[in-house]
Amino acid sequence: MYRAGAPLPLIDLFRARMGGVGSLVLGDAMLVNTERLNALRGEIGEDGFDQVIEMFLQESDEVVTRLAAQGMGRMSDADLHFLKGSALTLGFDDLADLCRQSETGDQVQPDRLQDVWERSRAAVQSR
Repeated sequence: MYRAGAPLPLIDLFRARMGGVGSLVLGDAMLVNTERLNALRGEIGEDGFDQVIEMFLQESDEVVTRLAAQGMGRMSDADLHFLKGSALTLGFDDLADLCRQSETGDQVQPDRLQDVWERSRAAVQSR
């Protein structure tokens, strides 16, 4: 079983596959909307796409680390909103949904947020 914060087992990376309609899955979870990724790639080109992905991953790593350190019930609304917007832009639908929960008054569990982030990041990097 995968534990948040632990390195993603290599076998899980090999299980990453295209599944359903335009979704990249890792194990049984649908993590990344590949139709959105491909649309973005078409809009900005391959070089621009690689730069956007790299920037998103770097900035989001910092935000997720900060949110996880803040703990449940104390997460910054601004950070969650930033992460949700970035996630929607890149098709990280599960991550965006998790961030959206905070806007409806539900508390987001930091370990769940970090787990979904790490698995989404691994899925898009394995593509």
